[in-house]
Amino acid sequence: MELTYVVRARPPGGGRARIRFAQVRPPYPDEAPYDEFVLDVEVRPGTGGADGAG
Repeated sequence: MELTYVVRARPPGGGRARIRFAQVRPPYPDEAPYDEFVLDVEVRPGTGGADGAG
């Protein structure tokens, strides 16, 4: 399965975020995730369209 996430800056500028994707087993929410990925994102204001290009 492939997932796509879009991160957009709110006017008037950009910002930074740390996004943590964690896979957990629903029956055991208090246990540690069995897989996780941390993504540092910097969003800059631009003139591009919905895909962020430009």
